[in-house]
Amino acid sequence: MIVDWQRDPVKETLLHVDLKRIDLSKRISVKVRVHMTGEAQGVKIQGGLLEAITREVEIECLPDEIPESFTVDVTELMIGQNLRASDIPLSGSMKLLSAPEQVIAHVVTMKAEEVVAPVAEAGAEVATPTEPEVIKKGKKEEEGAEPEKAEKPEKVEKEKGKKK
Repeated sequence: MIVDWQRDPVKETLLHVDLKRIDLSKRISVKVRVHMTGEAQGVKIQGGLLEAITREVEIECLPDEIPESFTVDVTELMIGQNLRASDIPLSGSMKLLSAPEQVIAHVVTMKAEEVVAPVAEAGAEVATPTEPEVIKKGKKEEEGAEPEKAEKPEKVEKEKGKKK
């Protein structure tokens, strides 16, 4: 029986397989996938949503009786109804090891968000979103001070006097 396998992450080729020797006369516990078929009436008629909660169940059986998967029909589910692990039909000497009350799938109502207008209380102002303040980099100019351009002509004249 295959227990685990490893694949190359890039090439997706099989690198290694772990096998387990089993006795065909002893019962073993295995996890089996659950596939859902049909369209739930709660979805079709009532506009609900079918959610798959659990996708596998654990059973105990002889190695010869291990099914590939369980197929369950969900067409009879209405809003508020669910399919439990105990509802899965078991054949032969299979025994359910998962909790019988474990939910496999259920139909729920679609929820829409309601947009509620903000209500202003008496004496309180409604807070309006404001834009963030933009902080400029660099030196701040003081009010009443002359810009640097005015200082530059004086420096130029001093430099001309030194060259003469």
